[in-house]
Amino acid sequence: MAREGDEVAIELCSFQPDPEALDLCRKIADSPPGQPGPWPGARDCAQETAPRLEAFAQGTWEAWIQKLLIEASWDHRHFHWALEVAQARRPGWLLKTLRARLTSEYRKRPDALDHTGGNGPEVDWVLFTLADCGGGIDERELAYLQRYGYACDPREWVIDACGLAPRLRQGRAMERALQKAKFTLADMLDWSVQEAGRGTAIAAKMTLDLHGSGRAYGWVAKDRATLVLDRSFDTWGSGRGPTPSDQSELAEALKISLKSAIETALRRERGVALEVRAYMTGDQTPEIEVRIFWAGQMRIVTVDGVRGVVRDSRDGGEFRWWGGP
Repeated sequence: MAREGDEVAIELCSFQPDPEALDLCRKIADSPPGQPGPWPGARDCAQETAPRLEAFAQGTWEAWIQKLLIEASWDHRHFHWALEVAQARRPGWLLKTLRARLTSEYRKRPDALDHTGGNGPEVDWVLFTLADCGGGIDERELAYLQRYGYACDPREWVIDACGLAPRLRQGRAMERALQKAKFTLADMLDWSVQEAGRGTAIAAKMTLDLHGSGRAYGWVAKDRATLVLDRSFDTWGSGRGPTPSDQSELAEALKISLKSAIETALRRERGVALEVRAYMTGDQTPEIEVRIFWAGQMRIVTVDGVRGVVRDSRDGGEFRWWGGP
């Protein structure tokens, strides 16, 4: 079909290295205008396809495509080709390059994710490619894909095609639940100790129950037992019960409160604290781990349980809810 001058067939040749296709494109590109028939655009198409095949043949395709993805506008004649080849071959630099392009677009148009139409289609195409290739997508970008879709198509298939539907639903469900919550994780610690009568808070967590409703749990070391308390985000109802777990040694070793550890962690990472827990390290010193939720992602901050200083801050992956204490 390409030999007969079919424009679509000629363009399809540009996605894989093929010496025969390169020779054909050079021949068609050098032919007199209007030839070969019956497709009058075959010559222009071949002139566009030849440099792509030459880049494959010369081994320069990666550098060229990377440059196009960073600099070229959506209407550049090689932009879509570069995006499709990169998406299919997934070179090691792809995710970083796509994220750099989006950062540049957001800098030029801070409201790029607030509406569609005037942004330039590259936001849609680059964002969809990043998601499809497994790149990190924040909650605002996920909401944009859901609302406006790929190339202004907001159907649910866009999210499902990226494999992002479960994450989108979980992250956004947690955000909605937190908006309705009457208290914070730090408040949960205070309330748990108050309900227990006395003792030391050693853990607390805010999550979603099996029905997707917000629920918080608190653990209080009291004497030789541990009390587990829970409450709903939007009501004052509670339940409590002892466990045989003896955490008195941990409670005695802690020199700072978990509430103080949360304050320290939030000065290091932005977001909402969803979980805090104290534990003994291998050398029998106490540490406190705080998990912070922001834009569908979790950050983990480790705080020294004696001195109250941050020991470590690391990625905690995507938010995943669980159904119980």
